Amino acid sequence: NQQPKQQQQQQQQNGEPCLLRQLEYYFSEENLCHDNYFRSLMDLEGYVTLQSIIGFNRLQRLGVSPHTVLDALFESEQLEMLLPWALRVAGPQSSDIARLSDSVVLQTKIRPRKDPQRWVQRPGQ
Repeated sequence: NQQPKQQQQQQQQNGEPCLLRQLEYYFSEENLCHDNYFRSLMDLEGYVTLQSIIGFNRLQRLGVSPHTVLDALFESEQLEMLLPWALRVAGPQSSDIARLSDSVVLQTKIRPRKDPQRWVQRPGQ
């Protein structure tokens, strides 16, 4: 599943929009209808931690940090986040977020805004 060079160059030039598209794809119906592994990462409310997805190959190829992913997620209209306590205290627009450690940012939980529990795998499924 090699991407043409032109697409790869566009990704490098426009990292954040490409990153956001990839994150939204992970949580899309198109992906979730067949990606049982990703669905297995969901908690009972449909959230997946940033820690769980930061190591995915496509994100690794983009060379993103947890803070970069968080910045992209703030732009999403399709995804919502449950921020760890330290981020909620700092406030999403605060410069304090940049000073938080990656380990705090990685606790961020992400889920689709639309019907977030639809794809949750219940015990015994």
